[in-house]
Amino acid sequence: MMRAYQPARWYWYVGGDQTQAFSSAANAFVPASDAALQAFIAAGDVPTAIDSLASLQDVLMRAGVVPYAPVDRVQCLIALSDAGLLTAVQNWVATQPERTQLAWAHAPTFRMTDAIIQQGAAALAISATQLAQLFVAAAAVTI
Repeated sequence: MMRAYQPARWYWYVGGDQTQAFSSAANAFVPASDAALQAFIAAGDVPTAIDSLASLQDVLMRAGVVPYAPVDRVQCLIALSDAGLLTAVQNWVATQPERTQLAWAHAPTFRMTDAIIQQGAAALAISATQLAQLFVAAAAVTI
């Protein structure tokens, strides 16, 4: 019996590739042989076909699935501080054009896919996996 669609616990075949599926629960691609994916399929569920990773990220962002969901500014700052990255990020921002500095100083929320986040991560050699982990940590921050 097929279960109700739950974006935070679903699988997608991206770009027609059925040798692996993206697992939103794991926030990673898993091989077709993955036990959890096989259990998902055995339960009557079918991974959703989607054309590209960008389209999938858009779906996950709109559904509010972490780490693609926006995080509040203070959640972001606390997660960076907890990871020992806040000073490095602030130092990087200080070297950027005024527009970037204003965005950093005044944006009420940040998304992992925001240009400023992607540029900062690249400049500071923060991998996509590390960035996703930071957003998961930020989403868990409560005040």
